Amino acid sequence: MPASNDGAEVNTLCTTLIASCHLHEIEPEADLRDLLCLLPGWPKNRVLELAPCNWKQTLEQPETQQRLAAHVMRRTILEFDKIHSPRA
Repeated sequence: MPASNDGAEVNTLCTTLIASCHLHEIEPEADLRDLLCLLPGWPKNRVLELAPCNWKQTLEQPETQQRLAAHVMRRTILEFDKIHSPRA
């Protein structure tokens, strides 16, 4: 079987996203969750608004909040996390 660079490219992409989140003081898991919820319906000409360097400002926008609040999977994940989080 020929070697593939696909795994290396995916690893690079994920590592870069996580590092950028840390650089901008964003929780990577939450960012990825919200990113995956928003991307399918997000306008292609505004995709850079979802980059970690712009994320805090984008998240403050009413349109973004409405899109996230309307996403059933995101609500389910947040509710699951709330139920199953360790209590301090």
